[in-house]
Amino acid sequence: MCYMITDTAVAAGTWVLAGATWWLARNTLSTGKEQHQIQLSTAAEQRKLQLYLELRKEFDSPPLRNARSLFARQLLDCRPHNEMQQEILTFFEDMGMLVRRNYLDREMVWDTFGYLAKMWWSACKEYIATEKSYLDDNPFAFADFTYLVDQIYQDDVRKLRKSRAELEPIPSKVKLFLETEAGCRGSGGAKSPRVAAAPVPG
Repeated sequence: MCYMITDTAVAAGTWVLAGATWWLARNTLSTGKEQHQIQLSTAAEQRKLQLYLELRKEFDSPPLRNARSLFARQLLDCRPHNEMQQEILTFFEDMGMLVRRNYLDREMVWDTFGYLAKMWWSACKEYIATEKSYLDDNPFAFADFTYLVDQIYQDDVRKLRKSRAELEPIPSKVKLFLETEAGCRGSGGAKSPRVAAAPVPG
């Protein structure tokens, strides 16, 4: 038995065609204001894309790769707090601010930086808590990094249908992540691999 186009389907197709014709005519006759809004929207999306590309470039730049390597080694070695170099946290703090203010495409951030942001957050929980204590528990300290990670986990929970507790990385995976980042030097070697945003935890 083959698929057949019934009279009902033909009628429906006619209405769809009529609707499409009306939509095209309406858009052709759209006002200058509507055209201006479209141009503004397009410009905003282009700015989001440009910012995203700049962040990707910065993340893999030699200075930040060196900073990531140094900070990872300091965390692994449990170096004194005042010796730590937190450039990577500033990077994610800035990214969180841009996401919060809708200057970045959230899906692009989740896809490219989600895993990295979550792993650095897990690796730096104690460091961040100590740093905040030095600032009298200032609620604005690392607030945008916190916001960024919360948004990423919200997306993970929705897409993977698991709780945040189930998705939090275990200590052995955090340690392995830091060991990988510790070898991420910025003197011209291969770039750090792009990582999936939300791997299913083992």
